[in-house]
Amino acid sequence: MKTWLQRLAGSLRRSWRGYGDERAAAALEVVIWVSVLAIPILNIVDVGFYLFQKMQLEYSTQAAARAVWTKCDLVYLPATTRCTGVNTAVTNAAQAASSLTTAVTASITSEGYYCQVGSSLVSTGTPLAAGTTTCANGARSGDYVQITGSYTYTPLFRGVSVTSYLTTPITKTVWARLN
Repeated sequence: MKTWLQRLAGSLRRSWRGYGDERAAAALEVVIWVSVLAIPILNIVDVGFYLFQKMQLEYSTQAAARAVWTKCDLVYLPATTRCTGVNTAVTNAAQAASSLTTAVTASITSEGYYCQVGSSLVSTGTPLAAGTTTCANGARSGDYVQITGSYTYTPLFRGVSVTSYLTTPITKTVWARLN
């Protein structure tokens, strides 16, 4: 029994008889070029999906940080020990914020009092109340919480796509000042 590919090849041979070798060569060139160009196009599509989902994770993690800030009033600081339900609020906000839904995991990874020095944070320890430690630049220390979001990306075209070599799970870390 002939396969569909053998039947197609026979049909093409019969249709090319009488037209010369030029049409056969042109058809072969088209087949070769389409197969050569298909792999880069599939990679472009897959990398586009990877970057889109990476942006969605960033948005979800920022939404989780906003949820901590919204849920935990100044009375309930530090949030990890005095704000009940904060972990549930973080998870719910992260999963509701993007199209990644329940595939996103988000959690508070650390909390502490920091001074902002330029674009970095310097730990000041854990004072009794926020703002009791004065930073070197004269500003008051603040209670900062670190949220880490994670999403496992699955390539659309396994074995063909370069996204198989990109970092997965994708992680995003966000800091939020609570006071």
